[in-house]
Amino acid sequence: MDDDLASAVARAIPLVLKHIPVGAAVELGRLAVGPGRTRHRERGSVVAEAARGLRSGERLFGALELLVDELRVPVPAELVGHLVVREGTFGFMVADTEGEAVKAVRLLEVCHPGAVEVVRDVVDGLVRDDVVAPLLRVDAGGEEALAGRHGAAHLALCVAVAAGVLRAVGEDWTVTSAAVVGTALGTAALLLPRLPMPDRYAAAVLEKRRAEYLYPQWSSVSPAVRDHRFALAEGDVPEEVDFSANGLVAVVPGGVVVRTGLAEGVVSASLEVLEGPPEEVDPAGWDEVVETSWTARVGSARVAGPPSWQGHRAETPPWPGDYRLLVRATGRDDGAEERYALTTWRAPAAPDVVHLRTDRLGHRLRGEPEPAVAAAPEAGHRWVSGSSLDQAATVTVVVGSAVDDVVRAFGGDPADPRPADRLRQDSGTPWVAVAVVDDAVVVFEENGYQGTRDGVLAAVSRRGRAASAFWNANALTALSFARGGEVLASFEPGPCPSDDPEVRAAFDAVDLDDPRHLEAKLVTVAALFAGHGATADDLATAVGYEVAEQA
Repeated sequence: MDDDLASAVARAIPLVLKHIPVGAAVELGRLAVGPGRTRHRERGSVVAEAARGLRSGERLFGALELLVDELRVPVPAELVGHLVVREGTFGFMVADTEGEAVKAVRLLEVCHPGAVEVVRDVVDGLVRDDVVAPLLRVDAGGEEALAGRHGAAHLALCVAVAAGVLRAVGEDWTVTSAAVVGTALGTAALLLPRLPMPDRYAAAVLEKRRAEYLYPQWSSVSPAVRDHRFALAEGDVPEEVDFSANGLVAVVPGGVVVRTGLAEGVVSASLEVLEGPPEEVDPAGWDEVVETSWTARVGSARVAGPPSWQGHRAETPPWPGDYRLLVRATGRDDGAEERYALTTWRAPAAPDVVHLRTDRLGHRLRGEPEPAVAAAPEAGHRWVSGSSLDQAATVTVVVGSAVDDVVRAFGGDPADPRPADRLRQDSGTPWVAVAVVDDAVVVFEENGYQGTRDGVLAAVSRRGRAASAFWNANALTALSFARGGEVLASFEPGPCPSDDPEVRAAFDAVDLDDPRHLEAKLVTVAALFAGHGATADDLATAVGYEVAEQA
């Protein structure tokens, strides 16, 4: 690069820098470490598009506009001698939503084709020039200051070059201060993503993250499972990992690896970061619960996978040191609702603690005899999850009453049956689906709750008994029981308030403290009391009836 040009640009850079607000240049300075904002179109100026992608562009133009009018940077004539000025009549269209500087670049490119490319070529040649490069170095300040000064220094270079080159092309009505600044902004936006950040920038980012870090932190993630495992780690993990110590989690350099039942795919997981140990280790709802120690080498170990819907990344604190980790797992044996919860906090190293060991996979990995397989009481009703009843429903089981009497009690007309699928499509019409199975009548309500009403339960139980299970999308649930026309109990699952032995027997047969398969468990309690269950086939073959909602 021409020494005279480099010296002229070097003299101009400090003058331009004085007019650039550092805060406005932060966006430019971070382009190398964040997602690029430059948008490319099939037609049109790449430089103008890059300038248009800057949110701070108009603010920077306003700060530099008056300076650029007075700025003079001599440029050798041979740099622009090959350019041709377009003459004659032509049409030109710009968007009203574009800033003045972007519009000016588009017009400049029509009248002086190739001029902005010369600016880019000169900037690329000067950015590492022995005279210019020292003026672009930044080595002090926090993350924001470093990014802002980095962006401002390189923008100053681009402004100086653009002012010199464009005015050497010819100072006509298209070579304005807006065209100079717009060309400089677009050139800087294309240049900075290709350059390294200042040497101290990584340390400044870490300092900022540590200063802003708050406890507690919670994130959800869907880890990518490969070869029956996923990791919470600072980097790559070994190919061979031994899970025999506790059957669930193995410690590796800079993190841990969790053993899954799933071979390949994704599972549901969460990561909670606490300042100290959890108040208690509640095993309810889990099959395996293990506590172990691991050491962070640098900090910010991550669970690999997409971030949660909140946009948070599942990662540990940005500090090295010793940590304790609680890993909870469920669903490893059958793959149903396979989930994991990880909780970590800073603590000295300590031996592993296995708080709960109930799944067969954990026993196999620890070299222990597998526990006998026993079907859960609610297993027969797990079909509810994933059916049309999944989000909100009431299932009522009636024994001892005729189907017509049941339909009337729910507010329907036994003489007017309808296809359930047709009623399902008309969401504005209250309806029920009724199935007759042996001596029982099962009533399904999708997003309904007639079966929870005392009047309905009393009516359908006059000649026998009835029970209903209700749940909705707001996590509200209810169990209701009636016999001989009398409502015995209706309550939110918790401690059973009823003294009736049959109610208590049905309630105690299912573990409602464990939230897994809750809807299936609610239906099972109702079925045990009534003496009859409900199947997916019952729902599929049920007959629909419009109902008048009870007051």
